[in-house]
Amino acid sequence: MDLHVGDDNLTCDKDWKHIFKHFRNLMLHVCGVVVNGFQITPDILQTHFQSHGLSADHICAAFNLKDQQDVKLRFDMLKDIWTLPWFSSETGNHGVGAAREALWTLRKLLHHMTFPFLCIDFTLSEQFEHLSAAAHLILSLYRLAGPKFIPTNLFLNVMLMIKNAYFCLAKAITNNPEGSFWLILLGTDRLEELFGILHTMVGNNSNMDMTQIVSCLGSTTEVANILAKYPH
Repeated sequence: MDLHVGDDNLTCDKDWKHIFKHFRNLMLHVCGVVVNGFQITPDILQTHFQSHGLSADHICAAFNLKDQQDVKLRFDMLKDIWTLPWFSSETGNHGVGAAREALWTLRKLLHHMTFPFLCIDFTLSEQFEHLSAAAHLILSLYRLAGPKFIPTNLFLNVMLMIKNAYFCLAKAITNNPEGSFWLILLGTDRLEELFGILHTMVGNNSNMDMTQIVSCLGSTTEVANILAKYPH
């Protein structure tokens, strides 16, 4: 654990939804990822998805290169990987067995990394156990293959996301030991919401200046509160 912090114990954070988006986009890259010495390419993924019984339409949508921002496609892709079974009808094929073993390791990483943010039945302790497992696994895989596994920036972003979660929990316990902590509230959703409202206020002038930002920020908060109270 990197214990370095900024002034007032400030820590850097990376939005968890963007992390998952980058992982999905990485699966679409022609070079794929290297796990345990095996290179998992999009073609190999598609072959194993087909052997798992996924339809051609589903696979075609999951590997749509023109849509790299769709939230549902992002989670569909990761889910398809972490639900792949250990055994297949082609276990006698050494290449298929090596690919499935690599996919199984990748499956565990994706499961540990995403489930804390998706599963509402986990306790807070269980959520952070999964995050800890993800941090240890991604460090081990990165040490084996370096950037051939995932880009260095993505590796750092994942570790920053997990580190920030632990630090935020520690701050919450210190400030209010009897309070509640919701992991899913971490990220930049609120900031992006205000940014979107701010852009609707300034209209066609997308390159707003500092004066416009200062004059509108208070109003964006009021608008956000109204929309939260009256979502219809």
